[in-house]
Amino acid sequence: MSREPIYYLNGKYISKSKAKISVNDLGFLRNYSVFEFLRTYNGIPFYLDAHLTRLENSAKTVGIKLPNSQKMLKKIITKLLDLNKQFNEKKIHIIVTGGRAEDSITYQGKPTIVIMIGELIKNPPAIYRQGIKVITEDYNRNNSSAKTTDYFHAIKSLQKAKSKGAEEVIYLNNKEGLVYEGSRSTVFIVKNGKVQSPNHGVLPGITASVVLKLLQKEFTIIKEMVTPKELFDADEIFITATTKEIVPVVQVNNMKVGNGKVGSITKLIMSRFETYTENWSGKEVN
Repeated sequence: MSREPIYYLNGKYISKSKAKISVNDLGFLRNYSVFEFLRTYNGIPFYLDAHLTRLENSAKTVGIKLPNSQKMLKKIITKLLDLNKQFNEKKIHIIVTGGRAEDSITYQGKPTIVIMIGELIKNPPAIYRQGIKVITEDYNRNNSSAKTTDYFHAIKSLQKAKSKGAEEVIYLNNKEGLVYEGSRSTVFIVKNGKVQSPNHGVLPGITASVVLKLLQKEFTIIKEMVTPKELFDADEIFITATTKEIVPVVQVNNMKVGNGKVGSITKLIMSRFETYTENWSGKEVN
């Protein structure tokens, strides 16, 4: 039986079974919280600085003051990784809430912070070999530049997607002619050898930014608005996310993407990313 994970909660390192927050916490009562989710490669956190910077930006956007500096958070995470050696590759989940509010609504300026470490669960290899189906939905997140725990719509949308044999939902606005992002991912399209990703109304993806840096010397990269027509007319589509890495999309709604198979450029990008992460030592791409 594996040893119980050790978490960090409001200044204390504590076993998972003993980690508890107040029922008066605004994260529980009002979903007033932000988070980051990252993973390790070769035991080393992947782009930790970028994740912590995004966490800080998310907190500022929603009006929560982080209880720890980035430097201190890095020290805490380093210690947690050392305390959780029973896991090989790890997932790191950081959540900062508005903290306790006895009146159930007023932010007191004393946030709750919890950092959870666990075993990274790998995705089925078939999704990378065969690609996935996605569906589209006319929707855009509130505060799209902040990574919050408000996943009500995403969970509901993913239930709908699963019922249609799809793995992800791509949000768009047909009226304004805009493609945004996936419910849990960044969207890329490939057309005539050019790689394009939406830059309007989206959360800046960490994995997406790494992919763009890895490709900048080989491909024309376009970061601008993407229309629904461009999405449906794409030669190839793929999505990126921390746990998914790079996943090919071969069907959108009832339409095939290209020839309905994983595209050659997507395969090349997947290979580049795999090589980079297999050799990850903490050195970031310039």
